[in-house]
Amino acid sequence: MAFRKGRWVLAAAAVVASAAAVFGTSAVATADTAPPAPDNAAAPFAVEDWAYPGADEVLQSKGITLTKGDGRINLVECTAGHQIEVYTRETHADGRDRFCFAAAESTGFLTMSIPDVYAVQTTNDRALNASVTADGETKTVAVPKGWLVGVGEGSKGGAAVLLELRVTA
Repeated sequence: MAFRKGRWVLAAAAVVASAAAVFGTSAVATADTAPPAPDNAAAPFAVEDWAYPGADEVLQSKGITLTKGDGRINLVECTAGHQIEVYTRETHADGRDRFCFAAAESTGFLTMSIPDVYAVQTTNDRALNASVTADGETKTVAVPKGWLVGVGEGSKGGAAVLLELRVTA
């Protein structure tokens, strides 16, 4: 049995040596052969700051500030598929009194500043927590799946600013 294994090892070595001769390379690797350094060795590291893409354009066109998030909650037109609606007392730059958001995953967050919010509503497939500030106090309000929950003036309080949406399921 040892004789057969030895023949296979010798045959394999012969094939490697033949290939090396054909391609002009050495069949023996050396320790001082190192791969070349990559061209981007001096490139800076990429750092994710979670900034909302196009936030300046959203502020100009809609009059609301979207600050940062994990990319799982996005502002969408209310005619498109969405899971979250935010109702405001004021008519904003685009003439709307509500804003819609799509939540692609079962978790996610988006920080923002939307003034004069009086209600937050979800569809049957998403629940979330909404952080709002009203009357100088910041609190988190749970919005169950398929519910509309009043905040600020919608819950007998003062004018509220929506600070964050966090999808919980």
